[in-house]
Amino acid sequence: GSTPDALNLKLHQATSTVTLVSSGNPTGPGQPVTLTAAVSSNHGVPADGTVISFQDGGVEIGTGTLASGVAAYTTSSLALGTHTMTAVYAGNAAFTGATSAPVAQGISSNSSAVSLDFSANPVFVNQSVTLTATVTGTGTPTGTVEFIENGTTSLGTVNLVSGVAAMTTSFNAAGTPAIRAVYSGDGNNGGSSSGQNLTV
Repeated sequence: GSTPDALNLKLHQATSTVTLVSSGNPTGPGQPVTLTAAVSSNHGVPADGTVISFQDGGVEIGTGTLASGVAAYTTSSLALGTHTMTAVYAGNAAFTGATSAPVAQGISSNSSAVSLDFSANPVFVNQSVTLTATVTGTGTPTGTVEFIENGTTSLGTVNLVSGVAAMTTSFNAAGTPAIRAVYSGDGNNGGSSSGQNLTV
């Protein structure tokens, strides 16, 4: 009958184990991450060409094929945050299915830097002065820069264009206001800021 045959088949399946490793952890957004899965058992490894599913939070993001018990998948599209990665082997008549232990893959923002410059310093009361913030980071940073006076007064928020944000303003009283340029960050770069005093 079919039941004894099925039982006999089950008894002869090798018990599989999947081990998953990441090429880099954490990495920055847009950077390639290679996930490598090794499948082993108490009776050899599955055949070359066997498909391994690579999953993020239980959702398949790609596959790789085994060669000598090892499969790999590379992705550059993981979003910021921590991803629970697993590798899943479905199994066959000769090998039991198995899922790797989860790997917490971190994708973190790269650092950025802000350089703040004034078109003139010192300036006269009510004289126009241009505040320019240049942001460097991964690629060409996007987002906004807010210019803040003395830690609390917002002078304005400006969109970055080719990594530069500039605004023109004036000050109606003498003094040495502390000007800070605060970069918001984007998908590839963390926020940052820079400040210096302007003499009026």
